[in-house]
Amino acid sequence: MNRKQKRAQRVRHPKLRPSKSQRKQVLALTAEGKNRELVATEAGVSIAKLRTDFASELDQGRKLAADKKADEEKDEALTMEEYHYLDVLTDSFNSHWQDATKGNLLFAGTDGKGARSIEDAFAAWKKRGGRYSVTGLSSKFDPDRAKDFAKIASDYRNKFER
Repeated sequence: MNRKQKRAQRVRHPKLRPSKSQRKQVLALTAEGKNRELVATEAGVSIAKLRTDFASELDQGRKLAADKKADEEKDEALTMEEYHYLDVLTDSFNSHWQDATKGNLLFAGTDGKGARSIEDAFAAWKKRGGRYSVTGLSSKFDPDRAKDFAKIASDYRNKFER
């Protein structure tokens, strides 16, 4: 038997195509930011097969993960105006300008009277347009205060801007 005859007799295995559920699973896991090894294990395929048969799902998943991360960072980002306004608010709430019965004597709340909390004063400021002059103020933020302020700003955005 010659070489051509032997080749013709070989059993050819049908190419296995990924199922729709596998494709959805790969897309979802990649969008969550999982690494290729974990995605391949969960989908029940080798890493090489993952790269060849699921290339578009991997690309789409990476784009979705990047978009999600950008949205989260946007929610946590503070503008210079927000940082400096919250800095002044915090200082006034921790001073003699905060009255137990009248609220804050410098900053109005959403009801038009003295603000009862920093969040209330921040929400009122944002509703009025959120303008604050930062000319000449430092752009170096205290990381600890910026983290606290970012939470206040993020809570406001989640509550009122969506």
